[in-house]
Amino acid sequence: MLDTGGLKSILESETIVKVMHSSKNDATALYWQFDVKLHNVFDTQLACMELQRAKGRRLPSRMKLAEVCRLYCPQKADLLEEKEDVQTHWSKNEGEFWAKRPMTQEMIDYASQDVLVLIPEVYMAIKREVETRGLTSQLTTQTCLDIEGTINREVKERIEEEEDAMVLEILQNFSRTTRPPDRLSDITDEDVLDAITRLRSDRLDTEGLPPNIRSLKVQSLTSKVEEIRTELDEKGESIKPSGNLYGVLFRSICHSGDDALIQLARGIESRLDKILLKDMERKYTKNTPIQHIADFEKRVLDRALHPRGENDPAVTPVLLRLYWLLQEESIDSSMQQFHDNRPAFRINQGYEKKLRYFLSGRASPLDCRRRRKAL
Repeated sequence: MLDTGGLKSILESETIVKVMHSSKNDATALYWQFDVKLHNVFDTQLACMELQRAKGRRLPSRMKLAEVCRLYCPQKADLLEEKEDVQTHWSKNEGEFWAKRPMTQEMIDYASQDVLVLIPEVYMAIKREVETRGLTSQLTTQTCLDIEGTINREVKERIEEEEDAMVLEILQNFSRTTRPPDRLSDITDEDVLDAITRLRSDRLDTEGLPPNIRSLKVQSLTSKVEEIRTELDEKGESIKPSGNLYGVLFRSICHSGDDALIQLARGIESRLDKILLKDMERKYTKNTPIQHIADFEKRVLDRALHPRGENDPAVTPVLLRLYWLLQEESIDSSMQQFHDNRPAFRINQGYEKKLRYFLSGRASPLDCRRRRKAL
């Protein structure tokens, strides 16, 4: 498909326009899996960010496709609702949905929804506005930079550093020109609100930030955690656990320093873990490769399961097998890092303890013990 079929030459063509929304993830997969580097992309998400900048936003948000569709082509919003229903179903019940071959009509319909939404109405409307405002050159530059950041670590780090600098500048300017309110709800400036959300925990003591920035950051995190709790209370076991939900909880637990928020987030995390493990029991099988498991699912497996051995009857066979496959994958990854960069290789104390005691016992699978010994 890529070579003989000509897809690679189309994707890398400087003359054929590729219309995408949030091309970053696709660009990452195409480059690292297939050695394809995207060129001449019109990214509707980045275009909306440039339009926000033109209207005065200094820290524009990355809008989801559904938001963009509601703005530029609301009559197609139903297509995305159908897509969301399918996504919820397979994320809860069919963990290997995309491994099916041949692809089903449902898979093809799902995969085509973004195209049906973007082309032609959304693309043409945004393109027209970008051109009218004279933003074509800026958008091209930003899109190339965004894609380059997926394959070049230095570019990625530079993009992140520039965003961090903008966050600090916005908050420092806010502190100089306004008396920062004690309540987050009293702040109306969207850039300031987004800057508080994006401010890294290790920058809270930076000179010039509002004196109550730590409190405002905690309030921001608390608001997001309470949104998760509300959704969890409303949906119960039908909620769709995701990496984004767990990311908010992780930041609240590990970086907020607020006891009440930490306790709240841990309680929600525990409830989500139980739901996710039930989902995994249902949607995976005894033959599922560990590579088919999402990263956030792996983290939950590692954190929430504590089997007493290879054949612990207290853990269902599907989860037990995945757990031990995960341990093997983790050791293999550490071994690869060691071979790639021996002088800089380090193992943190928690993982070293796990290797020395938990994964060395006779109750652990033989393959795990062999890998551990080799490492």
